[in-house]
Amino acid sequence: MMLTKQELKQTNVHEVLKTESNIIIKDGKHAIHNVNGKIKVVHRDSITPLPNNKIPKYIKTVIS
Repeated sequence: MMLTKQELKQTNVHEVLKTESNIIIKDGKHAIHNVNGKIKVVHRDSITPLPNNKIPKYIKTVIS
């Protein structure tokens, strides 16, 4: 599923990740993946998860 930052704020990420495997942020450079029931944030072109202290605030607020 592709969303903008504004749409991401209005979306229940946990509910979306139950049916979708990932969320790609169109106007950002990150993606949110559901890996074995855990939420992982990565750079869009990478497969390596970001450490918790590097996750952007606009994503932290919607996944917590």
